[in-house]
Amino acid sequence: MFYWVLGGLTNNLFPRNASDFRLVDRRVYQTINNMSERNRFMRGMFIWAGFRSTGVPHERAERFAGEAKSYSLQVFELALKGIFAYSYKPLKVITLIGLAVSLLAFVLLASVVFKAIFFGVPFNGFGTIMGVMLLMFGFLFTMLGVMSEYIGLIYEEVKQRPNFIVKAKIGL
Repeated sequence: MFYWVLGGLTNNLFPRNASDFRLVDRRVYQTINNMSERNRFMRGMFIWAGFRSTGVPHERAERFAGEAKSYSLQVFELALKGIFAYSYKPLKVITLIGLAVSLLAFVLLASVVFKAIFFGVPFNGFGTIMGVMLLMFGFLFTMLGVMSEYIGLIYEEVKQRPNFIVKAKIGL
């Protein structure tokens, strides 16, 4: 399920069921090792670096040495780390929620005004209070969404990934 969600959020950047176990050459190792990120999602870093890779399918044998130490909460945290490190779509959802709530508030206010003009008011202040409250929440979520977009950009800069990776030097 993780790879399905991650694929949807990253435009299928990650191959399904990829493992952290891999054999890499020195150049790939040095490139990844020189990245100064602290929260490392290694599967993503290797894919992001863009080096050619080949998957080797295999059957995983039964565990012979005790029980696995990775429990569901730890695996869930790793999944969230991978999603947040390589996708900003969750941040964009905040903005979309804000715009949707604002639109709903405008529709509600328009319907309250329509009902007040043609049918009278059931009791004073209800529609206005609800409409204004929804409108304020919509604006609040929209502003929060804009802030989250900026925080996403800051997060990208703080990772200090190189702008490009040199595959080979020719000449000098």
